[in-house]
Amino acid sequence: LSQQASKFGTNITRIEGDEHTEFTGYHALEQSSEIILLHPDKMVLSTTPFYAESGGQVGDQGIIQKGDNLFIVTDTQKQNNMIIHHGYIKTGLFNKGDHVIAKVDEPKRNATR
Repeated sequence: LSQQASKFGTNITRIEGDEHTEFTGYHALEQSSEIILLHPDKMVLSTTPFYAESGGQVGDQGIIQKGDNLFIVTDTQKQNNMIIHHGYIKTGLFNKGDHVIAKVDEPKRNATR
């Protein structure tokens, strides 16, 4: 249980900020956006097609990309008005203010419907 709790605890670390993420995922699975908050294993975008975990439905997975730079999204959760993309940088670098493309993994989303 302690291992599970510690893994879960790292996923729900609160991000300070009052930023707002616009959700566009009902109409699109790919969205250009801007990074408004950035942590080593988390990103908050100004707009996102990623559905956040809610009501028993799992959060979306996919990628956030800037050229050859790639962030793998392993989970998506909501905190206040922000949608937080949990994951890791696979290649390259990201900075606050970068313009990126957010892409939901469509087969995984469809499998959770």
